[in-house]
Amino acid sequence: MEGEIQAQNAETEQQVKNQNEQSQQSANQVANEEVKQSDNQQQLLSNTIKYGDQVVFYESVNSMKMQTIVENGFFQNRFGYFGHSEVVGKQFGQKIFNLKKNAFIYLLRPDPVLITDTLSHLTQILYQADISYVISKMNIQPGSIVVESGTGSASLSSSIARTIQDEGHLYTFEFNEARAKNGAEVLAAQGLKNFDVIWRDVLSNGFMPIPGERVYNLKEHSADAVFLDLPRPYEAITHAKQVLKKGGRLCCFSPCIEQVMKNCEEMRIQKFVQIVTIEVIQRPFERRERTFQSAFQVLNPNFINNKRKRDEVGDNAQEQENIQEDQQQQIAAEDENENNDEENNQDDEQGEDEEESQEEADQANKKGKQNKNNKKDKRNKQQNNQNGSKPIPQFIRPQITKVVYSSGPKEIKGHTGYLSFGICI
Repeated sequence: MEGEIQAQNAETEQQVKNQNEQSQQSANQVANEEVKQSDNQQQLLSNTIKYGDQVVFYESVNSMKMQTIVENGFFQNRFGYFGHSEVVGKQFGQKIFNLKKNAFIYLLRPDPVLITDTLSHLTQILYQADISYVISKMNIQPGSIVVESGTGSASLSSSIARTIQDEGHLYTFEFNEARAKNGAEVLAAQGLKNFDVIWRDVLSNGFMPIPGERVYNLKEHSADAVFLDLPRPYEAITHAKQVLKKGGRLCCFSPCIEQVMKNCEEMRIQKFVQIVTIEVIQRPFERRERTFQSAFQVLNPNFINNKRKRDEVGDNAQEQENIQEDQQQQIAAEDENENNDEENNQDDEQGEDEEESQEEADQANKKGKQNKNNKKDKRNKQQNNQNGSKPIPQFIRPQITKVVYSSGPKEIKGHTGYLSFGICI
């Protein structure tokens, strides 16, 4: 009895344990689903446009504009009026229609490419073809310390600040006060905080902090990369070497080859190594379609028209045609002479013997014509044996052919300048 009771108790305990495990699993599943729902809601909220966000109103690749969403704000283009109040609550990537519902635009989240394409150009800017190569060649990565001279419209500054992330820092210098303030506003509007915009003439004062001016935490030989976009970059290479660490990368941007020569020479004097100059050019290709309609289609493959035959045979064909024409003219002349001879013979016979009967004359004419036809048949057979058979072509209705091909531009565009790179040792 005791053994049976113990077995029943053990079975009951196992059932209770299984029920507890099942209830725990169901509770965990419910908790996981709630976490997923909350994550989805947070992601949805982060992708929702609200007042103060920057939005790119995208019409086409050549027509887009970036604006900050504000109350009573609006965007207007050839499609009509789009109020900012209609944009709030929409998702990035969504499209909105105009008032007439006959056209729409896309609402895109700003990224480095779109920012570069929508910036107002206070100066000549670098586009993504140059920017991506500069960042790759200078080995800029998260956590890098980068010094830039020539903030301009903050096109390159935006891409660098996003690349180095919060672990790195960007020190960008601009000698024009208005452009320095604009650059700081452009970077701050993107939510970036890992930068310092310094208003200073680098050619005269260099990169290091000066007592009495703005304070920033840049030390000697601490920068991983220095980018120079100045009127005379070769005059700032000594200042760049002062802040570059060993193995740091230097890049000089110049619009003309004369500056490139001076930059490279100064880098050699300052003991930079692996000096190289690159020009980045974009050459876009377009996909095009064309439709062709054939005049006719030949079903008999043995048929070759006269033009194609002349193209294949060449000068020999022309000579052969000339020979055939001469032969035909000669044959025609022989036929004419034979006809004349027959007529003369008939006249002579009639003059000599006027008493011949009409029946004999008819037989003679018939015999002469028969001989003439025999000669013509013989000549035609000889020509056919020489030239071969000439099959008769067979035609059908015209056919339409569609051709898809890619075409490059006749003129290569996109040159902005030359990039000279060197490594500090």
